[in-house]
Amino acid sequence: MDWIAMLNFQQVVAALQQGVPGAPVQLERLARSGDADALYMLGEFRLTGLHGPVDTKAAYRMIARAAKDGHIDARRTFAYLTAAGTGCAADLEKARQLLQSAARTDRFAEMQLQLDAVFAQEELGTEREVLRDDPLVYVVRNFLSPNQCKYVRMVAQPWLAPAMIVHPITGEGILDPIRRSETMNFGPVFEDLIIQRINRRIAEATDTPLVNGEPLSVLHYNPGQEYRAHLDAFDQADPGKQRAVTALIWLNDGFEGGATRFPELELDFVGNTGDLFVFRNVDADGKCDRRTMHSGMPVTGGEKWLASRWIRDGAYFG
Repeated sequence: MDWIAMLNFQQVVAALQQGVPGAPVQLERLARSGDADALYMLGEFRLTGLHGPVDTKAAYRMIARAAKDGHIDARRTFAYLTAAGTGCAADLEKARQLLQSAARTDRFAEMQLQLDAVFAQEELGTEREVLRDDPLVYVVRNFLSPNQCKYVRMVAQPWLAPAMIVHPITGEGILDPIRRSETMNFGPVFEDLIIQRINRRIAEATDTPLVNGEPLSVLHYNPGQEYRAHLDAFDQADPGKQRAVTALIWLNDGFEGGATRFPELELDFVGNTGDLFVFRNVDADGKCDRRTMHSGMPVTGGEKWLASRWIRDGAYFG
């Protein structure tokens, strides 16, 4: 018998981490046998395209099976996917029921439901304060409450890691030479009901379809860190793939430096906690508007927390 066919889940995880040939196949074998951990991990892979193609429907089925077997992370993720309509028809009410069921034994699910109910009652800003008409740049003050901003920071913090890029020749991960910060993003597995609430509000505030948004990202800057001059839109992009709009949310204030600077527009902006800052990255023809070259200036004191959501001109996921 092939030795790899004798591995249990923990051994398969180790084999995957070591790049052992055949480990992904063994993970699939364990998943087919009904191993809840393997089902959940393989479902994650099918959501992200790791070790195989993206297949949201297959991911949804696998995570649903793991959730049925009581896998705690799968129970939460099953609710999140149901709410977002990832691999299924979106059903927010069913998602809340799933999370309520999980909350009987899952304190995080219980806390999330309680906070979501509180956040639903908060009065938040909706009015645009237009800073530029061409290209369109505007602010929505008090878009998130201080408590919502605190929640995003709290959930993001354990997953922060230095910003990385893939080396164009070696394919290895290297520190991003343009963006010096810590970052994480709320992909489908982390996109809880509160993050989804925020994403829906961003879609409404930017007049864009919800499905066009990339995962919400969080950036954390310490003194001396910055995001050097860059464009969010691509010089060349296939139809539906262009980053047409950028939405930034200030998750804190009180730091020094750290302004978002647009040299061509002669515009510097620093928000207060909860402010939404939006700018359009493309011209009337959908081409990259180079006037939107911008940078996150170095933080000179304190910590800067920012959430960002890039919005494409077509559906993003997958």
